Formats: sequence, C-alpha cells, structure tokens
Amino acid sequence: MDKNGVAIYNTRTIKNYRDGNNWFTQNKKTGTSYALVCLPGDQSIPKEVSWQFNVPKKGSKIILVETGQSVKWQQEGDRVNVFLPSSVINKTTPALVFSFIAAE
Repeated sequence: MDKNGVAIYNTRTIKNYRDGNNWFTQNKKTGTSYALVCLPGDQSIPKEVSWQFNVPKKGSKIILVETGQSVKWQQEGDRVNVFLPSSVINKTTPALVFSFIAAE
C-alpha cells in the first residue's frame, strides 16, 4: 500500500472502471488515471498485460507505479498492451498498478 496506495486513496472509479481483472480509478485533482491489474497469486508476472478502453492520451507515458519506471505500450483499437520491464518479470505480486493520463 505504501507504493500503490496512490491508485486507491483520493481517487474515484471511472466510467469503464472494470475490464476482467483490471480496475480503473482517477484522481480528479490531478487528472491521473490508474490501472490496477490483478494477477493470479500463484503465477509469475507476465511479459505483457492488456486492457480494453481507458486508453492513455496519445504520446503520454504509462508509469509502473511500484518502480516509477516508464513502460512501453501500444494501442490496438480500444485495447492497450503494456510491455513490462525485465526487472519485474518472474516475480510474484497480487497486482501491478500503472498511472497515465487518459485520452478524452
């Protein structure tokens, strides 16, 4: 919660707040959106995660909140694919949190 709590505290759910095991919130003051990607507890972090809708603003960065690292991403229609850095792959965690500025 120390690192990822920013996606919960002082945020509200947004219009498309859920896509499978992915949940979305937004800090209304800063305009920052958050994707909370819930992972199976018995599996390693995959190389890539994706979600539908809640597309980042064109040219913006997606940040892995836990590390503060910018991650590579691409948009395919209304789907967002996020490529995880090798430093987090093969670890286990219940969730990954990403911050971004959503397209309007």
